[in-house]
Amino acid sequence: MRVLHVIANAHGEQLDWHSFVGTFIGIPVILLALATIHLATYPLHQWIWRAPVFALLESTVESLMSLLLIYVGRERWGTGRAVFGDWPAMAATTFLTRFAMICIFALVLGGVAQFVRRREIHAERKKGHHPPAGPGGVERRAGD
Repeated sequence: MRVLHVIANAHGEQLDWHSFVGTFIGIPVILLALATIHLATYPLHQWIWRAPVFALLESTVESLMSLLLIYVGRERWGTGRAVFGDWPAMAATTFLTRFAMICIFALVLGGVAQFVRRREIHAERKKGHHPPAGPGGVERRAGD
């Protein structure tokens, strides 16, 4: 993500539409798509801890890449080049924004997924595809 950030802001010192779209639309969309792909492979109840862990790992890797980019002189901070003294503030900003973005997105996505799941289960039961569960959640079969 940090390399994409550098590419989005590679058009010079001025804030133009390339850097605006890249920074505020493109990068978050890609980040949240990656989080969705990661979370989609796990059951919904595991998202409670997997989303924050994903956010922490992603922001850690992004912060370390930022440190490398500072070393090679390609990282920007504001309108100028970043120096090693800027890195703690940059890393803190990355951790806070990524953590909040991913966790809020996972919460909303999980809520939508649960809503759709319950709606589909209710619709299937209404159509008669699945008999209603008996006492204790056990389905009854013919002849029981």
